[in-house]
Amino acid sequence: MGSGVVHKSSQLKASTHLVPTNYISLPQVPPSSNPFADFDIVHSNTTASAPRVNKRPSGKPRPVRLSRDQQAKAAHKLAMSKVQLSNVKLVKFLEGRKVNSCRVVYENKSTNKSESKVGTLREAWDICKSLGLDFTLITPEGNVRAGKEVIVKCVDLEEIEKEKRRKEREARDAPKNKQKSVKEFKFGGGIGTHDRDRLITRAIQSLSKGHQVKITLQAKRRELNINPLCMFDLDEYIGRALEGYGMVNEGRRLVKEGMGRHNCVWTPRQNAGKVMETRLEDVGTLWDEEEL
Repeated sequence: MGSGVVHKSSQLKASTHLVPTNYISLPQVPPSSNPFADFDIVHSNTTASAPRVNKRPSGKPRPVRLSRDQQAKAAHKLAMSKVQLSNVKLVKFLEGRKVNSCRVVYENKSTNKSESKVGTLREAWDICKSLGLDFTLITPEGNVRAGKEVIVKCVDLEEIEKEKRRKEREARDAPKNKQKSVKEFKFGGGIGTHDRDRLITRAIQSLSKGHQVKITLQAKRRELNINPLCMFDLDEYIGRALEGYGMVNEGRRLVKEGMGRHNCVWTPRQNAGKVMETRLEDVGTLWDEEEL
């Protein structure tokens, strides 16, 4: 070999000897600081987890859950603040319309009678404040803009608000008279005795519970050809069975011969729950099928 030629293997060995393996090292990070602060990318072989971040800001307090009484008091306080603001707005509205005189209606505590007095707007305001009442406008705003007589009244809006809340509470706590649903029972023209009695028993139970009962009778042409009076017989039997437990509300009419469909709605009687003395076996004797 010449002196100017260098073999590749010797060049590779020289390059490996130039950079020792223990030369590359991670930067020294103080133990107290965040080890991930100087790195934008965290490698997958890193086993340390990111620090936990508190989602709620430290300066913002946690919401407090109020009871029903506290919520009612807060709502009442807000309503009273709105009332005071409405009083001020009302006075400013009347002053803006240049209302000089008005009629104030108030209740005299000594006589417990309603009295009225004509005076200036300031005098009416002083009367309401002396009685400890609120200032309300009775005259519609349209009449005020038209220049008609202005009538104001001294009322206790706090007492009115309490009465309103009391009525709402009574209406909420009172048992709601929900309308009972309508139970429908369908009878075919060729229905068997057992199925017929079972449906009638269920209809009587529904009437006893206060539900309305819709009786639907339907017969096919083949059943009408066999017995043209099947609908009439079925309607008479059901009517006699339900007579002591309900009364016909709508749709009751005589079933004619050959009628294929018939609807009837029964409403329970007031004492339908008490009239349970008649048994279904006794109802079956009300109509003697042998007489047909």
